[in-house]
Amino acid sequence: MSLDTEALKKFFLEASIQTYAAGAKPATIPALPGSKLLTYARPPLRYVDTYFTSPIGVSWGCTLLYHEAFLPRPVWRFCYDGWYDRSDQRITAFLRAALATAYQSGEFIGGRGPQIFTTPKFPSLIYYNHVPERDFQAPAGRDAIVVENTKDGDDRERYWHTYHGGLLV
Repeated sequence: MSLDTEALKKFFLEASIQTYAAGAKPATIPALPGSKLLTYARPPLRYVDTYFTSPIGVSWGCTLLYHEAFLPRPVWRFCYDGWYDRSDQRITAFLRAALATAYQSGEFIGGRGPQIFTTPKFPSLIYYNHVPERDFQAPAGRDAIVVENTKDGDDRERYWHTYHGGLLV
């Protein structure tokens, strides 16, 4: 059986809008204390995003897509890891807004947000997504959130993640 990668990509965007970008409340996997689990399904496809955050802001995770015809194995993966400033309460809300903007556009931009994003709601924050490889079959890149115009005049990164992934079948 061949896999319709265009349908899989559209499903990823749909599921991503409905989960993390929407602020969905994650579950916890009992065997993985501290885990956060977001799921979404529209048969024959299933989205499973598991991630972790540490007390010092280190965060990492993996999103898997499943197709009923290939169970129990996933057909696509997307892994990410990095850091965010847990003391800046704006970061998570701003990241969700950036990701939602990209996902709602229907364009796959490496699996993260737009190449650059700002909004009047968060005037000093800028989201950047460096995407050397947009291909859904093997995405890779690095995204970041920078705070402009800090008190000492130095722009500061308050969030960053590297990411990669691709087809598994």
